[in-house]
Amino acid sequence: MSVTESDLRKRYEAMHMEQLLELVDQRAKGGLTSIAESVLEDVLNSRGVPTEVRDQICVSAQAKAERDEQLEESLASSGARLLARIIDLFFLTIACAALQTVVKGSSEVLFVAYVLLADGLPGGWSIGKYLLGIVVVDAVTRQPCSLWQSFVRNLSLVLVIDWVFLTGSKQRQRLGDMVARTIVVRASI
Repeated sequence: MSVTESDLRKRYEAMHMEQLLELVDQRAKGGLTSIAESVLEDVLNSRGVPTEVRDQICVSAQAKAERDEQLEESLASSGARLLARIIDLFFLTIACAALQTVVKGSSEVLFVAYVLLADGLPGGWSIGKYLLGIVVVDAVTRQPCSLWQSFVRNLSLVLVIDWVFLTGSKQRQRLGDMVARTIVVRASI
């Protein structure tokens, strides 16, 4: 069933202004047909919405799309993240074994502390992330991960489901990242 110009006009005229402006945003992303764009322009003109307002929405939508694309390109792959975790565990196992032979004591505290706090080390890097050129940063400020954020994001590692979120999240975040409000990006050294 094809939608006619008349159908579109009725639909658009029944919409609230916020909904029409969302359509302007969608148009800026190339999401409307030429007929839909024409009808939208007519309805906006009939409601007295200045062209400058529409242009501003289009510019904002394009800028947001560009930022989203840049973020997508800068995100670390799930493979790199997993390999960094394996490298961390390898080096941590060696360090704990060495500590065990030298001190003849328990190295569990070192193991737990490193797993929980490593991403909050200077620069937001654990050993594995440093070697692979990826870093944990605050999702909003893009500043290196704090010790608190590292603790929060890695505390959830006990949950197997934590890594499931990595593949379904727009920003490739595991559950711990979502809670700590962090993302893992390729480092720009």
